[in-house]
Amino acid sequence: VFKQTEVRDAYRSWFSSLWLIPKDTYGDNRVILETPSYNYTLSEVEKVLYGDQATMFRRSFRYNMTADPGVPTDCWYSKSKKTVVGYRIREDLTEEQFYSRTGLKTEDALYT
Repeated sequence: VFKQTEVRDAYRSWFSSLWLIPKDTYGDNRVILETPSYNYTLSEVEKVLYGDQATMFRRSFRYNMTADPGVPTDCWYSKSKKTVVGYRIREDLTEEQFYSRTGLKTEDALYT
């Protein structure tokens, strides 16, 4: 079993992972990350990304990310199961934490 921090940097370099990052394509502007001093909304996703991940996120808009990807996918939204749509962390988000060996400590998940 791998720790989150052992695979995090490699995962962040995969362009395909950006397909999973929510976008405000449909005008949805819910809070996706709560910190003690600021609540980041869906339209502010880029503010919680750093370095290559932020660059890849900006480049992802060149492609139609709402189109059928052409591979089998599972819908995570269900009436009978809560879906995580954001997170609450205990400390303010900084670039140092983003790249830290310990990662961010999630306090709570925000559900639909």
